[in-house]
Amino acid sequence: ELRLGGGIGVERKRHELRLRGIWRIRNFLGGLRVLTLRVQPAFVSIPNLWDRQRTGFAATNDLKLEQPDLFSTRLLAFALFGYDLGVHEGYKWHGPRLQLGIDRVFWDGRIRVGVSWNLQFLDFFAINQEAFATATTPLLSDFVDPYRLAFFEPFAQLDLRDNALDPRAGLFVSLRSELGFAVIGGDFDYYKLLPEARGYVPVGTKRLVLALRARYGYLKSLSERNETPVTRRLFQGGPTSHRGFSFGRLSPQSDGVPLGGNASVL
Repeated sequence: ELRLGGGIGVERKRHELRLRGIWRIRNFLGGLRVLTLRVQPAFVSIPNLWDRQRTGFAATNDLKLEQPDLFSTRLLAFALFGYDLGVHEGYKWHGPRLQLGIDRVFWDGRIRVGVSWNLQFLDFFAINQEAFATATTPLLSDFVDPYRLAFFEPFAQLDLRDNALDPRAGLFVSLRSELGFAVIGGDFDYYKLLPEARGYVPVGTKRLVLALRARYGYLKSLSERNETPVTRRLFQGGPTSHRGFSFGRLSPQSDGVPLGGNASVL
């Protein structure tokens, strides 16, 4: 299966020109395995294409192998290797990432639980020195270049919606967390919690729906240095978050550069 596409992303503080390619082989080498290659290059201009204060190429690339019903246990096991390039207001970065994980569904797919081990190396360049050279906020002191991220990511979700794509009634609850430790290959000891709940209540008829959503985020360092990885911090803003702000712009800032925070409520 081959999919090709492209698009334009327009926000008040960020414009993107994007391409996308996905190549998927089903039943790869038998056993119902699925091999997926994803390539998503982009050109980024901040704040826009006609006032290019910071520009550059970005990309999300990865190769993923999935094995359903591992050893007849109904577990879905997967392995992913990727190499990414990113553009942020305060820096650019690139590096590889690795993910190994399993998950399983229960109750006809309404309950899903899983865990993965993640390893990522980030090398920063084109850093905004004005934003990161001063110590005006404690969030600046732990900007380390380069660094490794290694964390376990357990998750659980309960889906009681009538329709996952177009819900009109029901409840969706999820809990994701990150447990980062130096002993498993990273440079940071931390934990991160991201609980979220969504509810859909039909008002008289399913054509009129009251939709509710709440999300909380908490990031805590577990080391004496009290450092948290800047790329795993909490940001708000954007089309799937607080729509009054551009993507990631609802955040502590230095010299106009969003730094992210260690707690958030939406």
